[in-house]
Amino acid sequence: MKNIFLSAILLFTTSLVSLAQDTTLADPPSPAQINNPNPFLRMGLSFSPLLSFFSPDGSADVIYGDGARFTIKYGLHVDFRLSANPNYYFSTGLFLLNTGGKMVHPHNQTVEGIPLERNGTYRLNYINVPATFMLRTNEIGYIRYFGRVGVDLGLNIRASADTQDFETDGGSRIEDEVDFSDNVNLFRGALHLEAGFEYNVGGTTNLFLSAEWNNGLNNVFHKDYQYYDGSRVKAVSNFVSLNAGVYF
Repeated sequence: MKNIFLSAILLFTTSLVSLAQDTTLADPPSPAQINNPNPFLRMGLSFSPLLSFFSPDGSADVIYGDGARFTIKYGLHVDFRLSANPNYYFSTGLFLLNTGGKMVHPHNQTVEGIPLERNGTYRLNYINVPATFMLRTNEIGYIRYFGRVGVDLGLNIRASADTQDFETDGGSRIEDEVDFSDNVNLFRGALHLEAGFEYNVGGTTNLFLSAEWNNGLNNVFHKDYQYYDGSRVKAVSNFVSLNAGVYF
């Protein structure tokens, strides 16, 4: 399944390059096209520090979030103008997303019928492809304000955890950097809400800054990751980020 997804990403990237070549090289660009600050296709790069955390599904006395992780996201933005109006774009791209968080819940083992408690820090890495609509205001000075609304689809490429399982005698078993991939779902879906502004520094070059709320839509843990009674451990992965970047 991962090979299929990676092949689709490769096809997606190849198609963008082909489209960009068709758009820019099929006919010699006119001076007006060269200086057009709102081209049909535009690309950019961004870097995003973020805070990620879990929202567990279950009783608070059984499972609960125990803190956030400070991580990063970075990658390529690709925007397609939807009409002659430069205020509407379909916005996508290709990003490396690092999420996770801290969580406490009963482990899947018991000692004398009493479940062990697991305190875990989870690190989840995804290749992330957003599919959002970008709405921009008219230019005010050199600034346009914008919002992005849509969904994200992530493919898990790596998962690890630091776990501490507390035992009934007061001791604990600690494992660091455990490969956790078998316990994490392959895909992550999320609602993407973002607001910010662009500052035009000349021609098609825009600097931008935005804040993003990203709300997970599905359980990040695999169905085989269970409590001691055989029920599933459930939690969605959320994050808030500050995105800084440039469109070329």
